[in-house]
Amino acid sequence: MNQRAEISDDWLERLNLALQSSPETLVTPNSPAENVFVVGAPRSGTTLLLQMIVAALDIGYVSNLAASFWMRPEAGVLLSRKWLDRPTLRTNSNYGQTEGPEQPHEFGGFWRRVLGYQAMEQAEHPDVDWAQVELELDRIGAAWQRPVVYKVFQLYWHLAEFHRRRPSRWIWVQRDPIANAASLLRLMERRDCGFTSAVPESVAEYETSERWQQATVQVFCLHRWLQGQWDQLDSDSKLIVALSDLQTNPNRVMNEVGGFLDMDPMLLDFQNGQTLKARPPEDADLLNKIQRFWEEIS
Repeated sequence: MNQRAEISDDWLERLNLALQSSPETLVTPNSPAENVFVVGAPRSGTTLLLQMIVAALDIGYVSNLAASFWMRPEAGVLLSRKWLDRPTLRTNSNYGQTEGPEQPHEFGGFWRRVLGYQAMEQAEHPDVDWAQVELELDRIGAAWQRPVVYKVFQLYWHLAEFHRRRPSRWIWVQRDPIANAASLLRLMERRDCGFTSAVPESVAEYETSERWQQATVQVFCLHRWLQGQWDQLDSDSKLIVALSDLQTNPNRVMNEVGGFLDMDPMLLDFQNGQTLKARPPEDADLLNKIQRFWEEIS
């Protein structure tokens, strides 16, 4: 099984390199792409909102199939448009990973490549070729011929800077921070690690000896970073969505998102098993411990 996976990955790597080295232009952008970015802390509901947006709105996105072409993404988009149907609504994922070739992907390989990151952690002054970033996003937009929505982590380390260069629409998914930290802690325990996923540099300012403290500090620092970036955006370019609202009244929230993006959303059908999965309640002692630590570092 592992050998088959290695062969597949090697084949994709070689295919991507061959596509990237080709001088032929697959699409020619005639205008700047209209980009929409979903941001938020890991385990805050960004994947859920992305799934709903691509199911409800006539909008471009990066599918799991398209994400296989991280070095020539417009090729993946063109293949997706030819062979895949629009995604049906799914509200489940495996820690941000969706199932099915037509379902949305966070496209981490692409963002690491174009922004010069090795992972999701914040890096000091990475060497970013912004003209190239914009060109590649424009090609994706040209392949879709409509606005394109992305769920991003690495780009929000440069959120305000990118927006100044290329005005975009930004949607920040916010979850109760204590519940967010508890959920991030589950991810850390599953991976048997400390800080994971999108990690701001400022976590080094705090002494954390246990995972629950690391999860709390990571959510706190991410929220502080995003708030600082958010405050630099004009009001017409940003929208905050509360995960609690998304879970209790998803169609109302999607109407709000559609209005923000100047699109008419389809009514999402949450029948036939497509309901928002209820999670078991967190341990009360853990939540209280996180709450006290949050107040201590605030």
